[in-house]
Amino acid sequence: MKFAYTSIFTSDPHLFICSIFIGLKHAGLKGRSLFSKDRTEEIAREFVVRFKARNGTTVCRELLGCDVSSFGGLKTAKKEKHFKMRCPKFVQDAAEILEEILKEEQKK
Repeated sequence: MKFAYTSIFTSDPHLFICSIFIGLKHAGLKGRSLFSKDRTEEIAREFVVRFKARNGTTVCRELLGCDVSSFGGLKTAKKEKHFKMRCPKFVQDAAEILEEILKEEQKK
């Protein structure tokens, strides 16, 4: 099974996961025709546009206000309970956006 890799997600693993779902949804499974890589990337870009519209950015350190890849930033995020208080909203937004896009694609 193949899915289209899209470079717009390389800086954010969570968004990369969404691109995997988009790619898998449109992969050629059980005789269905393959979506082109270009179409998968187009859908992935739409996801990014919608996520940014809701949250202003797709960059984790900008969403949280600290860089969790550093010890100090991780300590801050834990202390301020970002993983419990802020991250669930971003995950919910991503899931809702992905669901909207997939429903729209189903209608086409």
